[in-house]
Amino acid sequence: MLKSKKKIAAIALVSAVVLIWAGAFLALVLFKPNLAQWTAIVTTCALLSEAALWAGVALLGLTALDKFRIWARIRRKS
Repeated sequence: MLKSKKKIAAIALVSAVVLIWAGAFLALVLFKPNLAQWTAIVTTCALLSEAALWAGVALLGLTALDKFRIWARIRRKS
């Protein structure tokens, strides 16, 4: 059950990044933004992608903690 939740979260993160950059491409094609607007669009997409990356890293870290039972060892020694 827990693995499927993590898999769904990972798929959602990847999908979000793909949709973010697809939106940037559509903005470029449909609206022909000037340089300042395009810079703002790409910067926003890059920041959102970075946030998704760090969320994925946190998810991977939690998976590692569960897999190697590190979290139980840390909690037991405290």
